Amino acid sequence: MGKNIFIFLLYFLLFPLRPKQELNITSEVSGRSKNVLVDIGDSVPADRAGVELDKTFIMLDLQKNRIAQEEVGRQLELKEKRRLPGILP
Repeated sequence: MGKNIFIFLLYFLLFPLRPKQELNITSEVSGRSKNVLVDIGDSVPADRAGVELDKTFIMLDLQKNRIAQEEVGRQLELKEKRRLPGILP
């Protein structure tokens, strides 16, 4: 057993594992990963996703934007009601 470990370590030191190719991956959108769909060494086509994002924070941002949009709409309606007919704002 000890001889086998020595041979393995010697081989590992003399012939370290190196990847065939390295690639830096960047995301088009930010978010938290929900599920990783690929593994190390997998070949991933350009039209396939490598990670599934958690939609929770994206949906919360959309909801926040809708609420802000509604608020601006209400403020605009209020300004229109307050404006006197025939007089410039």
